[in-house]
Amino acid sequence: MISFKTFFKQRTVKFFVILFASILLFSNIALYGVSNYQYTREYEREMNAYQEMMEHLITMEDESMAITYTEHYYHTQGIRIAYYNEDDQLLYETPVAPSLNEAFALYDEDGNIIGSVVYDDQSSILGKELSYGLLILNGLSIILFLVFLRLLYWYLNHSYQLLESDFEILGKKSQGFNFSDLEIISEKMIELIESEKRIRAYQKEYVKILAHDIKTPLTVIKAYLEGIQLNKLEFSEAINQDMVQEVEQIEKMIPKFMTQNPDFTSTKQNIKPIIESITKRLKEVFKTKDIKVNQSLDDFDLNIAYIDISRIVENLLFNAFYYTKEGQSIQIKLSKENHALFFKDSGIGMDQETIELIKKGPYRSKKAFELHEKGSGMGLQIVFEIIDRLGYDIDIQSQKGKGTQITIYFKKEKSDENDSSI
Repeated sequence: MISFKTFFKQRTVKFFVILFASILLFSNIALYGVSNYQYTREYEREMNAYQEMMEHLITMEDESMAITYTEHYYHTQGIRIAYYNEDDQLLYETPVAPSLNEAFALYDEDGNIIGSVVYDDQSSILGKELSYGLLILNGLSIILFLVFLRLLYWYLNHSYQLLESDFEILGKKSQGFNFSDLEIISEKMIELIESEKRIRAYQKEYVKILAHDIKTPLTVIKAYLEGIQLNKLEFSEAINQDMVQEVEQIEKMIPKFMTQNPDFTSTKQNIKPIIESITKRLKEVFKTKDIKVNQSLDDFDLNIAYIDISRIVENLLFNAFYYTKEGQSIQIKLSKENHALFFKDSGIGMDQETIELIKKGPYRSKKAFELHEKGSGMGLQIVFEIIDRLGYDIDIQSQKGKGTQITIYFKKEKSDENDSSI
């Protein structure tokens, strides 16, 4: 029989040292093998894909297209390439020449040689160096860990009782710590737990908002396509350019999903042109329901991020569009005097109970589902979040069957108050 003290300080420590070292060693061996295998497969796949594309371009297009593709391939993939024609004349070489001398041939559909390429992927060397470095680094980590643990074992002989008592209250709010470091760790643990909860909630909400943002350009594209399909619009270069711009807008949003780092930097700017550009951008969407948008906009400087004012206008406009019947109208008014932005539609309207439910979270009435089945109710929630974050006020006046008016009151800045008092 052994005591808990002996078990804790000797056998358990030794067991976990050996286990840690073994797992780390075998994991790195496996990681190296898998990484090397995957890299080899990826290298061969990319090289074969490049070879097939070059053969296609040379056969179906011309050598200039193949050279252009190779230039683009170098800039995007960073692979050093030298391209020769069937007479072994160099037609193109990347700014950094390939260090390999071995070339592979390019063939046409009949099996005739139409050129050759030297394909030098330097990242393979880098990949091996990283793998070797990883093995060396982890080997040193094991040695350092064993040395540190030996010192820790010696230290535990002198402070076991105090350490044990501190471990019992680790992660709990307490003032009875013997070791200040453990007290700091405990506080950090509590802080990290709370921070993680906040981050998870933020990430979940932010992904929803970005997904909702993507619906705007998709709706514009859909409106164009439906208009063309129903012969309401005639396809033109202008329409094509508009749809390309919407696709580019989606492409700009995609990195935000990965970084989750939106630009909320406030800038003092005239928001009238922003509102005008959004309504212009959505004009074809409104045409699908023959809805007229009437605007009365004052020049109005506001300290706000572009993404925030865009989301407010887009979401309120789309809400008015979805729940307004064909042939009706929507009014937008920007008043410098009142420091307010008004949206008024002649849609289905809401009762006070529905308004209160919407303020509590995403909610859609049965009538709203009938007019816009695919909606999520996130639009107004996004608007509420922005208004709450910026300290604005919102007023919703609505009556069933007659429409809705939403008014956003911007907070007055000191410079505006001084201007009004002169």
